[in-house]
Amino acid sequence: MEPENQIKNEQKKTRLNLKGISLYPFVLASIALFGLFIYPTLYKYDKLDQKYPVMINRLTGEAKILTQDGWQNTPNIDSALGRV
Repeated sequence: MEPENQIKNEQKKTRLNLKGISLYPFVLASIALFGLFIYPTLYKYDKLDQKYPVMINRLTGEAKILTQDGWQNTPNIDSALGRV
């Protein structure tokens, strides 16, 4: 009986080790994806002249200013700020 129990215990240990090994790449990939896409959000928020909220796209560098009409691109900054 003892050799059979020993074989079963070794099989259980092997299964546990395989589960742990296959879990590590998943955890590492999850951390990497979180760091790339979620932690640094797509937009950085700042203020222009400490009054107007500005939203800057981290990938493209495109900036938008929040006005009464909503988010407007920065080429329209003079007209956008004139309306506020």
